[in-house]
Amino acid sequence: MHGSRSTLAFEPRLVPDNTQMAPLDGLQTAMREGEARLAESLGATAEMVVLDGPLTFLGSTTAPIVGLVKRLMRAYLPAPEVPLLRRLEVGERTPIFLIQDARAPRYSWYLRLAHGRSIQAALTGVVRLEVSGALPLGEASALADATCRVLPRLASDAAHDPRAPSNLVPIGGLEQRLRRLLGDPLLIRRAIETWLLREATA
Repeated sequence: MHGSRSTLAFEPRLVPDNTQMAPLDGLQTAMREGEARLAESLGATAEMVVLDGPLTFLGSTTAPIVGLVKRLMRAYLPAPEVPLLRRLEVGERTPIFLIQDARAPRYSWYLRLAHGRSIQAALTGVVRLEVSGALPLGEASALADATCRVLPRLASDAAHDPRAPSNLVPIGGLEQRLRRLLGDPLLIRRAIETWLLREATA
């Protein structure tokens, strides 16, 4: 697709569903698969790789890859243990627990990155982290301890990131960089609409 001064190249990708959300779901799946491949590549030599999101597309691996889940949508702890999350101090984590998954089991734990503002919910700043269940428990525990030392220092603040403090500073910086590389979204939209109109009237 050619604009006045630039070219946009698109790679087709098939999705099995014929619904309004299928293209977006397919795009997000492609993104997650690409992130998983990159994490595995980095994990071959790194001491720890933090993947923004769960390890859904990673499968079973012994690489030191830690999935960072910012939105706590599902309760993994028994109800009597949930109040423990509110009592976590910065840099403290819960004990490790095992998530039995049909695709691949995972070790997981909760960590407080920072305290939220007084107007925010009590669990603001608490994230869930996970590693592959293929790792020996001792290695998983060592990675969990490493996240307690490293990740709170990377927590973002509300002055610079509306998703603070759970969106880590390096992740927010990478997102900004990628947005700049993608270019002006209005110009991209105009180029796409121009191409679609030309195809429709050809």
